[in-house]
Amino acid sequence: MKTLLITPPLTQLNTPYPASTMLKGYLDAHGHPTAQADLGIELVDIILSRDWLAKYAEKITDRDEQAYISRCADVVETVKRFLRGRDNTLAPRIANRSLLPEGPRFGQIGDLEWAFGISGTDDKARHLATLFIEDIADYIRDHSDSHFDLIRYAEHLASYATTFDDLQEALDAPRTEIDDLMLKLFAAHMERENPEMVGFVVPFPGCLYGALRCAQYLREKTDGERPAIVFGGGFANTEWRQLEDKRLFDFCDYITFDDGELPLLRLADKLSGNPSGPLLRTISR
Repeated sequence: MKTLLITPPLTQLNTPYPASTMLKGYLDAHGHPTAQADLGIELVDIILSRDWLAKYAEKITDRDEQAYISRCADVVETVKRFLRGRDNTLAPRIANRSLLPEGPRFGQIGDLEWAFGISGTDDKARHLATLFIEDIADYIRDHSDSHFDLIRYAEHLASYATTFDDLQEALDAPRTEIDDLMLKLFAAHMERENPEMVGFVVPFPGCLYGALRCAQYLREKTDGERPAIVFGGGFANTEWRQLEDKRLFDFCDYITFDDGELPLLRLADKLSGNPSGPLLRTISR
C-alpha cells in the first residue's frame, strides 16, 4: 500500500520533525512504499523567498510598508543562505546593521555589545537575522493571516480547546492566501505520489489546523475513491484519548495513539487486503 506521511505547518524550522521519516523507514521495511513531506519547511521556504515577497509587496497599498517589504524581498535569500550556514562571510555586515531592513522587533534588541561581546559576531548576526525573519512573519500575521506564525499555525484554536467549535468555524471560513499556498504544496505531493493512505503527524497544537485544512481539501477534491486519512502524533496522544466530539472524523478516518509504527503497519495491512492482526491503538468513527 502506497502511503504519504505529512508533517503539517508548523513546527520548528531548523530541522524536519523526525517522526514522519522514522515511520517512513518502518513502513518501507515492511513492504509498504512510503513518501513523506514536511509542509511547514516547504511553506516557509516559499514565503521567505524573493519572488513571493516581491509579489506580496505589490498588493500593499501603504507606500512605506510596500517599500519595507520590497527591501525585505531584496535580501531575504541572502539571509536564508547565511542562516543555513552557506555564507558565513555575511556575519559582519549583518552584525553591524548595514544590510537588513529593520522592522519593529529591532526596536527591542537592547544592548547587543553586552549580550554578545566583541567576539560574538556570528551569534549577533544570527540573532539579528532571526529578528528580520520574525518581522516579516509578524507583518504577514498582522495584515494577511491572523493564524500565521513561524513555528505554529492557528495554535490558539487547538490549545486548551474544550470543543471543536472554534476549529470548525475557522475551517468553514474562506481560505487565506497562506492556506492556499499550503494546499498547493499538499496537492503537488498528492499528485506525485497518488497514495492509498495519507497520514498526518500532529505533534503540537500549532500543527492541527494545517492537518485539518489539508484533510478537508482531500475530502472535497478527491474524485471517486479517496485515500484513507489517518491522524496521529503527540497532540493526538495527549488530547484525543477520551474523544467525545466526533466532528473530528469528518476530516479523518482513523486516529492512532502512542508510537505509530505498529498501528500504521496493521492499518496498512488491513487496507491492502492482507490483515496481519487486529488494529492496535487505533480508533475510528
